[in-house]
Amino acid sequence: MLRQVRGLGTLVPVDEARRWIPAATQGRVERIVLYPGAQVTPDSVVLELSDPTLQQQLLDAENQLRAAEAELASLEARLNTERLTQRATAATVGADYEAAKLEKEVNESLAKDGLVSSLTLKQSSVRADSLATRYKIEQDRVEVAEKNFKAQLLAQQARIDQLRSLYDLRRSQVDQLRVRAGMHGVLEQVPVEVGQQI
Repeated sequence: MLRQVRGLGTLVPVDEARRWIPAATQGRVERIVLYPGAQVTPDSVVLELSDPTLQQQLLDAENQLRAAEAELASLEARLNTERLTQRATAATVGADYEAAKLEKEVNESLAKDGLVSSLTLKQSSVRADSLATRYKIEQDRVEVAEKNFKAQLLAQQARIDQLRSLYDLRRSQVDQLRVRAGMHGVLEQVPVEVGQQI
């Protein structure tokens, strides 16, 4: 389809490539880096803004992240100590159980020959059974403690991940205080002044 238009003047195309560069965060203009007529690339910084509140939030997020990471290291050390204590207790009870079991077996063989009284045989049998039950309980405690330790570490790691996300967000917001062109082209105008809140 051919379209002909007649008229006086010069035909000027509408420039759809003309775009406003928005500031992603609110701030006060500290410095105008580029002025109208400057060639820009997507990474060219046009303005530098400042926002003390945002910068303080970044520092707070960083401090919270570092504190949570230190807390994780402390928690790991404490839980490892508790884990070793729990295992040592289980090992001690296990050794006592093995000794009591051996004593019971010796007393049973001596009782057959009539060399040990039935009371001594019953006492060694009760002690071995008691230690067997206690040893089983200690093993269960070790197993439950391992699950508990892992759950505590996962919870702390989740908290760190959450704080790291917050820190990354704040860092991104502070980085956005440097308003970049975002495209190739020529800067046509900079309609702001130093000190202006935008």
